[in-house]
Amino acid sequence: MAETGNNRLSSIINGMELPEDGRSKLMGVNPFTHEIISKIICATPEDARNAVAGAHRAYSMNIKKVPAHLRAEILKKTAEYLQAESDEFIHLLSNETGKTVKESRQEVERAIQVLLFSSTGAQSIYRELIPLGSSGGAESRLGMSKRVSIGTVVIVMPFNLPLNLVLYHIAPAIAAGNTVVFRPSLKTARSSVYLYRLFEKAGLPKGAFTIVLGVGEDLTQALVTHPKVKKVFFTGKDETGWKVKEMVKRKKLKLETESKVVNVIFDDADLDTAVNAVVIGGFRFAGQSFVSTQRVYVQEIVYMEFLDKLSSKMKTLKIGDPLDELTDIGPMITKESAEKAMSWVREAIEQGATLLTGGNRREALMEPTLISHATIRMKVVSKQMLAPVVSVMPFDKEEQALTGITELNLDRYAAVFTADIKKAVRVADVLGREAVWINEVAVNRYDQMPYGGVNNRGMRRKETYRAIEDMTELKLVSMQLKQQ
Repeated sequence: MAETGNNRLSSIINGMELPEDGRSKLMGVNPFTHEIISKIICATPEDARNAVAGAHRAYSMNIKKVPAHLRAEILKKTAEYLQAESDEFIHLLSNETGKTVKESRQEVERAIQVLLFSSTGAQSIYRELIPLGSSGGAESRLGMSKRVSIGTVVIVMPFNLPLNLVLYHIAPAIAAGNTVVFRPSLKTARSSVYLYRLFEKAGLPKGAFTIVLGVGEDLTQALVTHPKVKKVFFTGKDETGWKVKEMVKRKKLKLETESKVVNVIFDDADLDTAVNAVVIGGFRFAGQSFVSTQRVYVQEIVYMEFLDKLSSKMKTLKIGDPLDELTDIGPMITKESAEKAMSWVREAIEQGATLLTGGNRREALMEPTLISHATIRMKVVSKQMLAPVVSVMPFDKEEQALTGITELNLDRYAAVFTADIKKAVRVADVLGREAVWINEVAVNRYDQMPYGGVNNRGMRRKETYRAIEDMTELKLVSMQLKQQ
């Protein structure tokens, strides 16, 4: 297992851990057992500024000169070390986040793929020769455009996917030849430090990857506004994301905030397929994904049948210890998060919704909860819940459902269930501002599949090769071939 030290965790800047030296400390807690699993030394805004300055220095003096084949080899070795130590990392993820071992195993497997795709992509950054003879007076000139690294990037991530989502950004940044300053959620500090140690073991030079552990808007501002930062990647809550956007006005920004996902199930759909998709999309990681299935619209003629099938399926899900291979749903990240979700469920019932299944919690464990006849004015529909709660609403005509969904901006992503391919294509043209899935889980991603990056989200797509390209800039070299 990669060495992460004892339970003491600290920022790693220029390859060195920050000492305590009077810095504040917070505790990392296992969300299932509530045991303290780490003591985290919190960085200050001054530490954050030093981290960026050090990363920029490393980039200028060393990292930008590392050839592509060495960057590719480092990423490949990191993938191999992660594969070799996957059991340890799976156990760590489940202890730290409450994910079931099945979910943690899937995340590690996907992370290995991202590293390998990025390794291949590092050697695919293109150069293009451009004959300039089509322009008058340039007959003897040859142009070359090439992609070059941009410098230091800052990455700020939540707790939801502390390995896979993080590597969607870190791996392409390293592949492109940049330096990375990473601020993870403190709830996943251990897995972040473990990931750093894997890169270190694979031979990544000091300064190429920096971790800043800490809390507070001042810390974020010190990172994202530093003049040496070329690009900022932020994933998190809407309110914080828009603040970051204001902070970095003149920098390149990729902003991924809370998403709204809608499922539309027509009367000709295979209801068993739709039920399975809603269960997977709504309850993996206890619903704590920005792209979880929270809102489901079902055509009235099959509405009650669908509810019966979904309720029956939900009652078979096992809730409990995330380290138990039989567990389907583990705890939410904190007891407070679970109680907040429960308060929204209670409020919806008071406002006229019907509780069909679930609606109870024990500490951070919340039962998978099914609500029918909710309305848009209820928080369980209009807000991002980040909880194992699904609201199912009936509709009569196709136009009625589509108009209501689009007018209320509930469809950044959409899943459509129907046996009619013409209807599926027609609805897909209306719903899903960024992506639509037909007869499968939304958002079911593959790492070579581009998506994202529209509607004020700042950057292009998150597919690995395009992400690498977005971590570079285009540079032109012009050559005079004829002696003057």
